[in-house]
Amino acid sequence: METAFYPYNALAENLTVTDCMHRLKQVINASTIKEVVAWLGVDYSHYKNWKHRRIIPYSLIVPKLLQVGYSVDWLFAPGVKLFYPKPLLSLSDRPAQVIEQQIEYRRYTKAMQKIEPLLKRNRLKNIEHNRTELLSAYLHSYEGWMSLDSSLSFIARATAIEPVPAPLPLSVG
Repeated sequence: METAFYPYNALAENLTVTDCMHRLKQVINASTIKEVVAWLGVDYSHYKNWKHRRIIPYSLIVPKLLQVGYSVDWLFAPGVKLFYPKPLLSLSDRPAQVIEQQIEYRRYTKAMQKIEPLLKRNRLKNIEHNRTELLSAYLHSYEGWMSLDSSLSFIARATAIEPVPAPLPLSVG
């Protein structure tokens, strides 16, 4: 299978300073690179030097992104599923099982912060069934992908008012 490359992907060709500036325009809703350079706190001549030297000013970009709540991953590896290192268990005084439970609890809490407003916005009952279906959909999508059939199935089950009973068999006689 041939590797698929996305624009600005970490696997693609090197990101240019111009590509980076165009991507940063989205962060501050800018229409020009001049606005982005001003947001970074430097003169436009710096951009010309970066472009000539093929240098991306990470020391300026990273703090600004973090300041406005954007992940550095968003800029440098969009569309790429990144794998983050787990903490070394030998450095912790807690058992691995406890650490794993804490990670799962954080993931559940983050999911519920997304799901509960979704229930309210769509006027769905905040009942166990609906939360479970939407939680399943969230966790499947969090893992990287979900087929259209799966997503529609989760949505249908979560939005069903009441389960439809199966029809009774006809008796012959």
